[in-house]
Formats: sequence, C-alpha cells, structure tokens
Amino acid sequence: AAYTAVKTIAFSENGTIKATSYPNPIRRQLVLQFDSPQSGALEIQLVNTMGQVMESQKQQVSRAGSLPIQLGRQYGKGVYWLRIRNQSTGELG
Repeated sequence: AAYTAVKTIAFSENGTIKATSYPNPIRRQLVLQFDSPQSGALEIQLVNTMGQVMESQKQQVSRAGSLPIQLGRQYGKGVYWLRIRNQSTGELG
C-alpha cells in the first residue's frame, strides 16, 4: 500500500502543523495524523483538480494525534488535495 508523504503546513503566527494522510488511495475514510503546536478548530476540505470543494468538515483537534475523517461518499479515481484552514486565524495550509 502506498501512503501520502508528510507535508508541512505553516500557520505563520501559530507555528507549524505536520500532517500525514492515509490510506492512499482513500475510499470512504481517511486518517489525518498530525503534530500541531496548539489545539483548536480546523476546517478540512477535500478539493479536486478544478478547485471545487468536494467535501468540507470542521474538526476540533488537540496538539497531536490521529483524526479519522469519514467521507460522505466514495470519490472516483483522480487527484485530490486536502485544504486545511485554521478556524481561529482563517489561515490556509
């Protein structure tokens, strides 16, 4: 099985979140494993190559851990990105 490589997402005033998502390819659930300098609310979006938001969820996270994300449906083969927005600062990662 192939897994997505660790990506570093920087939030300028709040430090850095290091996140890994798996499995790759995803089906109906993915796991976001992260190490964050602080806890808080994040908006996590699944975005396709045309920039369309396919799914959006708000999640409360602690400083580090795993966050299982249940998708509303199974998506077709393709390239998708996770867009992570810090709810308190509005910054995108």
